[in-house]
Amino acid sequence: MVEKMTKFSFILLDEETEGFLQHLQGLGVVDITRSRKPVDDRSASMLEKASAEKRALTTLKRSTIRMTRTRLRFWRRQRLRNATGIFPS
Repeated sequence: MVEKMTKFSFILLDEETEGFLQHLQGLGVVDITRSRKPVDDRSASMLEKASAEKRALTTLKRSTIRMTRTRLRFWRRQRLRNATGIFPS
């Protein structure tokens, strides 16, 4: 006999996915389809915004590391100049 199925959509954190799916299978869920793509326009725009923010954060982190290295070099030069009176190039 064919029973009508109810469709559910879940948004999960990556580290929770396996345990959650195993739990559903233990409850007797028959069909589990995984999708990494957005299913509607709102989800697509949220995914696009999250991706853009992730790229911006990565760029910001790289810039911060570069700025820290530059400041450290400047600080070392200043310390050397103050200690020796010589300005390194």
